[in-house]
Amino acid sequence: MRSKLPCPPGTTLSVLETSIECRLIRPKNLFFASEGPALAFYPSGKLASQGHHSAGKPAGHWWYFREDGTLDYEVDFVDGEWDGVYVQYWPSGARHEEHHEKAGVHEGPAKIWDERGRLLSWSLYAGDHVVRTKSFR
Repeated sequence: MRSKLPCPPGTTLSVLETSIECRLIRPKNLFFASEGPALAFYPSGKLASQGHHSAGKPAGHWWYFREDGTLDYEVDFVDGEWDGVYVQYWPSGARHEEHHEKAGVHEGPAKIWDERGRLLSWSLYAGDHVVRTKSFR
């Protein structure tokens, strides 16, 4: 597999069978050597995920795809933990679920829609626990 993935200074391109990423040239810890953009692929060669590593951990916005190429979900990472809005999609592209995360814990509002875009439920989370919920229909 060939790639022109732009790696930051101090890193080198690492191309494996199912991934392309930038890795530190002289990492202090081999388990945390990923730095910069990263792509993962299904065995078929189709894109499975796209994002960025910082200090070997996922950071920033990541996209995860189904093998048919449709977007499955997207989420933000801070220090390797989900932190921000998580959005999952139906194969049709319609929004399926949306919730907020803080350091890997459900925090704030969460919504679930059916495939036609109708809101099915709304919940409020505090510290990974449901505080309030409402179902529709």
